[in-house]
Amino acid sequence: MIIFWTECTHHAQSIRPIYEEMKRRGKDVTWAVTRRPPKIGNIVTASAQVAWAYGRPHNRTISLNHSLDRHELTKDYPVSRRFKAVMFPGVWWQKRMKNPPRNRVVGWPKSDILFNVDVQKLRREIGLPEGKTIFYAASYTYWSRKVTEAVIINAKILCKLARELGFNVLVKVHPGMLDVNFRLLSNVLQIQKNTYVLPRYSGNSMKAFPLADVFVSETSGMLTEFLATGKPSIQTSTSVKHRAPGGVFHAKVGHIAPILQLLQPHPDALKWKNLLMNTVDGKASVRAANFIEEVFG
Repeated sequence: MIIFWTECTHHAQSIRPIYEEMKRRGKDVTWAVTRRPPKIGNIVTASAQVAWAYGRPHNRTISLNHSLDRHELTKDYPVSRRFKAVMFPGVWWQKRMKNPPRNRVVGWPKSDILFNVDVQKLRREIGLPEGKTIFYAASYTYWSRKVTEAVIINAKILCKLARELGFNVLVKVHPGMLDVNFRLLSNVLQIQKNTYVLPRYSGNSMKAFPLADVFVSETSGMLTEFLATGKPSIQTSTSVKHRAPGGVFHAKVGHIAPILQLLQPHPDALKWKNLLMNTVDGKASVRAANFIEEVFG
């Protein structure tokens, strides 16, 4: 039995496409979102750090980055290399793990949805009108009211700029935020004109990428996921710790108007898409499933 496990629904989206592929193949697979990893069965996870902390099932676990955010290098890598195997989204990640276990570059399974989404149906469900659109991912604010209020200031500036330049704003608020902060930020955004907020648990948010012309966020790992579209991605935080690896623009939110007006991707976007996500062809979950079958037999 192979168990696809994470400790939260947010991380789960990284491995869900692989689970669906193996289920389609008729394999003995189970889906689990629980606080601690299962005590029996082989495990595929996007929560390496938590898996190691509780039970340390190193001899029966395959790890995949839960996002394309750079902080994965310090959080999950030290424990991932002790697992049975590791799946890397791209060669950039592979080259940065010292002494990795059995491994393979498979691409980014979440991106497979880009090849199987009804864009117009999704537009109707969201209520998003036709026209130029900014996809804004409000970054995780931990448990801090102060950080949440800082994000609110940025969000208001962005929404005002969007109105002036004729953009709609499609918003994803990080689902892992403290409930009170999530409601506070969501309520502020929902009253902005030309702004449309996705439901808190809306599954794989990459399905909404075809609706957007540009992506904006402070620190979200989706900054690099958006490179899969070939459209511009803008990081508005100056944090070195959470700085996207490459291929995205960096500018404070009040200074992104020139990028929005040109709507041209960063000159290195294609290079970094290939480094971080390998081939974006709708078959990453197939390659991942093949590797899992080889490892677990």
